[in-house]
Amino acid sequence: MPEPSPEAIEQLFQQAADLPLEQRAGFLDARCNGDGRLRVAVEELLDFDAKVKDDPEFLQGPTAGFRATLPLSTAMPASFGRYRILRICGEGGMGVVYEAEQDNPRRTVALKVISPGLVSLEHAKRFNHEAQILGRLQHPGIAQVYDAGFVEDGRPYFAMEFIRGMPLDAYTRNRHLDASARLELMARVCDAVQHAHDRGVIHRDLKPANILVDESGQPKVVDFGVAHVAAADVLRTVSRTHTGELLGTLSYMSPEQIAADPSGLDARSDVYALGVILFELLADRLPYRLDKLPVHEVARVIREQEPSRLGSVDAHFRGDVEIIAAKALEKDKTRRYAGAGDLASDIRHFLRGEPIVARPPSAIYQLQKFARRHKALVGGAVGVVAALVLGLIGTIMFAVEADRHAETARQNELEARSQTYRARIAAATAALGNHDVSDAARQLDEAPEELRGWEWRHLHSRLDDSSSVFSVKPGEITRLVQSPEGTRVVAFINTAVRLLEQDGREVLSRSFTGPRVWISFDQFSGRQPRIADAHGNAVRIVDLQGHIGQQVKAPPGMVPEIGRAHV
Repeated sequence: MPEPSPEAIEQLFQQAADLPLEQRAGFLDARCNGDGRLRVAVEELLDFDAKVKDDPEFLQGPTAGFRATLPLSTAMPASFGRYRILRICGEGGMGVVYEAEQDNPRRTVALKVISPGLVSLEHAKRFNHEAQILGRLQHPGIAQVYDAGFVEDGRPYFAMEFIRGMPLDAYTRNRHLDASARLELMARVCDAVQHAHDRGVIHRDLKPANILVDESGQPKVVDFGVAHVAAADVLRTVSRTHTGELLGTLSYMSPEQIAADPSGLDARSDVYALGVILFELLADRLPYRLDKLPVHEVARVIREQEPSRLGSVDAHFRGDVEIIAAKALEKDKTRRYAGAGDLASDIRHFLRGEPIVARPPSAIYQLQKFARRHKALVGGAVGVVAALVLGLIGTIMFAVEADRHAETARQNELEARSQTYRARIAAATAALGNHDVSDAARQLDEAPEELRGWEWRHLHSRLDDSSSVFSVKPGEITRLVQSPEGTRVVAFINTAVRLLEQDGREVLSRSFTGPRVWISFDQFSGRQPRIADAHGNAVRIVDLQGHIGQQVKAPPGMVPEIGRAHV
């Protein structure tokens, strides 16, 4: 395995040091993932940290979010003015932080003495005025600046509220906060930063280590004073060391801040840092992969490379949360939230299930950003696209001409079918006028089906001129007969006969022994029908009551034929 980086060792140590002793071994088993060198390095730091705690020169436990992880080179003075030094809490490029006791009023403070190279003589003249401004930052989410001044050797100091708590990232991990709780905590941090922005104070060095969460769960932003006093001169005079290092933590710097241009810094630079912190709290990683990159490459990535989408790291954050984080991380500060309060407002909109103000970047804007990043590629692509467009135009013109000819042919065919339809309708009308129903039906059947309209339906309805329609029994033979009451229908089959009205109502029904029957109305029967049935070689005429009125025998060799209507 490759040699573990100092950053990885330090990060893992900070996380392990905040855990109870009995939980550290299991934590290192999971996080080191078999990397023995990484584990040995972290355990050495943990052993050193334990020795520091046992040393009588130090008080036990972390304070103000600082932990002594390496031997400190600064000798601890007994006091600075009215502040009695209790112990060194931490030391870094910005200066030294002491836990101190103020004599009047008696209270414990975090005393930060700034390194002498960070503040110029010119800026020291404005120090007292700026310290008064910082002292007016009264907000529950900001570690208050109680006092500011200069120690005997001319170095400026700040006496700040002493916070007993953990850095923001460590707090969320150790308390196992879910995404909603982390978002709510982040909104409270934004409220505190907005309070400072409203009073003209920009932090310039926001990061989880500068946001402590106390025992009550209240986040506190620390080091407002240090960043405000030191940033302008550092960026103007000693912004880069011989190794190219920038003031502050590179991973959280905005593109305009990493360019070391003080005129480009405003409240939106803090919004960018808050966006990085928000991304880190939710995804447990930074939006850029900056591990082991040299400083100049880190600066290039932050200025030019697009950050990872939050939803690509964890699909649960696709949608509104991803859009909120992306807006805060816009490289163009004019497209970011105007202030930390706007970021807090959108976070709370999401938590309440309300529409957010931020919107995803348009396709045109994303295309413009891509073109700026890849000019050569886009130039070549434009040439290829132009050639394709010209070829496409020619193809389209040819296709349009072909479509025009096809449309002309289609119109001609439609006109021919329309003429055929009109001719068929005219022929069907003439056939019906001549009472030739069969020909009318044929003409209508040959009319084009897709053109048939109301006139076709009207003529088709005239093909059937029946006065009435009704059903008969299977096998029955029907005949029309005249009676004094008008035309009636006789239906007969085998040895049964029925007399029906024209609407199908049954007038009478009789069964006989003969194989065939018939019914008749004539001048001899008057209003009563006469019914005949065949019996052997004789035909019998009977009335409705079955009385035989007459019987006629057929000559030898002849068979009676009955079954036709008779008038």
